[in-house]
Amino acid sequence: MGLREYWRKRDFAVTPEPRGAEVPDEPAGAEERTFIIQKHAASHLHYDFRLELEGVLKSWSVPKGPSLDPEVKRLAMHTEDHPLEYGDFEGIIPKGQYGGGTVLLWERGTWVPLENPHKGYHAGKLKFLLRGEKLRGGFTLVRTRGRDDDDEGRSWLLIKENDAEARPTKEYNVVEARPESVATGRQLDEIAAAKDRVWHSNRAEKPPKQGRGAVRRGERVDDGWARVAGQVEGAREAVMPAKVRPQLPRHLPASKSKAAARKSGTAAGKAKAAAGKAKAAAGKAKAAAEVPDGAGWLHEIQYDGCRTMARIEDGHVRLLDEKGKEIAGRFEHIAAALAKLGLTTALLDGEVTVLRRDGTTAPPPSSDRAAPGEGEVVYFVFDLLYLEGHDLTASPLSARKQALARLLGASQRGAGPLRYSDHIEGSWEEVLRNGCQLSLKGIVSKRSDAPYAPGRGPGWVRASCGAAPGEEQEEPARGRGERAATKTKKTTKKRAAPAEGGRRKDDEGVSVAGVRLSHPDRVLYPEQGITKRELALYYASIAERMVPHVQDRPLTLVRCPEGTESECVYMKHGRAWGPSALRRVMIQEKTKTGEYLVADSAEALVSLAQMGILEIHTWNSTVSRLEQPDRVVFDLDPDPSVPWERVVAAALLLRERLEELDLESFVKTTGGKGFHVVVPLAPSSGWDECLAFTKALSGEIARREPEAYTIAVSKAQRKGKIFIDYLRNTRGATSVAAYSTRARPGAPVSAPLSWDELGPELRSDHVTIRNLPQRLASLKADPWARYGKVRQKITAAMRRAVGIVRGSA
Repeated sequence: MGLREYWRKRDFAVTPEPRGAEVPDEPAGAEERTFIIQKHAASHLHYDFRLELEGVLKSWSVPKGPSLDPEVKRLAMHTEDHPLEYGDFEGIIPKGQYGGGTVLLWERGTWVPLENPHKGYHAGKLKFLLRGEKLRGGFTLVRTRGRDDDDEGRSWLLIKENDAEARPTKEYNVVEARPESVATGRQLDEIAAAKDRVWHSNRAEKPPKQGRGAVRRGERVDDGWARVAGQVEGAREAVMPAKVRPQLPRHLPASKSKAAARKSGTAAGKAKAAAGKAKAAAGKAKAAAEVPDGAGWLHEIQYDGCRTMARIEDGHVRLLDEKGKEIAGRFEHIAAALAKLGLTTALLDGEVTVLRRDGTTAPPPSSDRAAPGEGEVVYFVFDLLYLEGHDLTASPLSARKQALARLLGASQRGAGPLRYSDHIEGSWEEVLRNGCQLSLKGIVSKRSDAPYAPGRGPGWVRASCGAAPGEEQEEPARGRGERAATKTKKTTKKRAAPAEGGRRKDDEGVSVAGVRLSHPDRVLYPEQGITKRELALYYASIAERMVPHVQDRPLTLVRCPEGTESECVYMKHGRAWGPSALRRVMIQEKTKTGEYLVADSAEALVSLAQMGILEIHTWNSTVSRLEQPDRVVFDLDPDPSVPWERVVAAALLLRERLEELDLESFVKTTGGKGFHVVVPLAPSSGWDECLAFTKALSGEIARREPEAYTIAVSKAQRKGKIFIDYLRNTRGATSVAAYSTRARPGAPVSAPLSWDELGPELRSDHVTIRNLPQRLASLKADPWARYGKVRQKITAAMRRAVGIVRGSA
């Protein structure tokens, strides 16, 4: 079809839509192509389903929107091809124009044809996989015979394949459950409320009526965002000033930040005292006398980058460094991303930096791309000073950041060049200590109730982790744990200047699976002498088996940057310092939304090793089916006095009872004292149902042999017994992943077993990093080969068999 029909229907002297151009199509064997779905409130509400094919966006109008239910066949009327430029649009097309109305970018991602897409399209049947934020799995578009002769083959059906991503409509209607934009998080009415948010790609927009904030003559504002800005505490209508000096942090006295770093009890804490940073900056400012601790402070990451103000005037984006020099030419991709926010006037403050794969940052290069393999150049935005006719500088920082988070949207938090700079509330000392352990540059603490005050003042306080050139510091002898370390004096040499792309020449390390390792010879398991390099190589070698057990699952991590004999940090939320190789997802918790990390590849697993992660724990559900667990886990946790033979017997007893219920189970070591008995499920039941079932079954076993088993949480009631921990099956609870290491002496691994391997010889901590490869090589078959093939559900009959009656918990 091409764009001829698209061009014929439009007068580009009038319509605001892009003319576009046909581009050469990718080869027939190309793996991934773009797809988008736009929710379009024109003369009637419908969903425009668009697939990139033959150099254009092949388009279908789906009146009721897509469905995840294979039993539902959605009518999809084939419309004219659209140019690829159409795929980024969200806004309003003026009434009276073709397709006039509100457009919301409802879904986007990539699609993978399962057969030759050109032949399939022209034959009237396209089979493909969608990899989007709301839609995943297999779909089919099939042409049908129209109701009349004028149909001309325009009628198609959009059908969901019956796979793991399928869900009955009565259980989950994706159109109703996820109405928001994937680009901005807004609803249709919020976009429609922005009356001047009209898409005019080929001519200037008409200025709106005055009264929505203070504006210069001819200056335009976005009414929707003006309304948001006007609701910010302390906001006032004002013309955006021609120049704003940045607010700068004072430096915490060296003795205080150094003491906080040393309290970690780790070599890293001792080696990363902040005195030198404060001395180096002494010529710039006086030291702050007050430690920024207690309530009323927000703690942010200190980035190693270029301080940058983003100034948007009449839709035009300028990037200015700390001295007011224009730098947009260096970072064109950031300026382009800011332009896509659709703002007319705004002023943002942040830092442009290279975000490395290990989560650390480096100074940006002279162009908008980092050196190959170095990372990506991103803009961390931490403040919003002006928005659509409103001055926010007098507003409290907490209110400004809340508006900023809404402006950037959840979709910008973990991907793309724009990143919201999140913060932590809590103990300053603990935040600084953990930041230094994560190899960060330091932290900047800010008063949550303070206005934006240009220059240095008491509202911002910086504490750094780096040591000054020439400073004497204590460091453990290489290759030994901290407890056994001998103290040696070391004079730190001045670090080399950053090379092109942000990397310092003396900071180069070895690479595993494309991930650069810092300190590859750092010993993480002192008794065995296992280094970070060996840990990274382990995860690279086991990735093919391990990734299926962790991919698309929210993670909880245990990080021991100096090894098992030093302090370890429990990490639930990703925050800004997670490696870029890991995916980030936002999950609604009880009282707030948390950001979690997800590992989908070998590169992601090795990135965790680079961070010093010694334990990887996962949810019982995937991100795509978060509320329907696809497994339940029984954790057999014996009291230290229980003989090993009884632990083995408990696992076999549990398996036997599950078999009686027609449930297939799998067993693995925990790397600790006991076993995990894992029951894979087709995701259908909710969290409450799974918890109720596992509690009832565990309680049944405990009642049969009360002297041997218990489900009581109290440790006093577990003496001499095996605790059957069913609480691993609550929403948000985790269990150690298959093949994950443990932060325990001996470097044990949570190893999948076959049931016939259970016996007195194979204890739970017997399998380690070093003997697992030999173990796998000696096996005739993967003990969990059937795990991914099992499709079973907890039925009503099974619930009745363990004593659950309808309405009971």
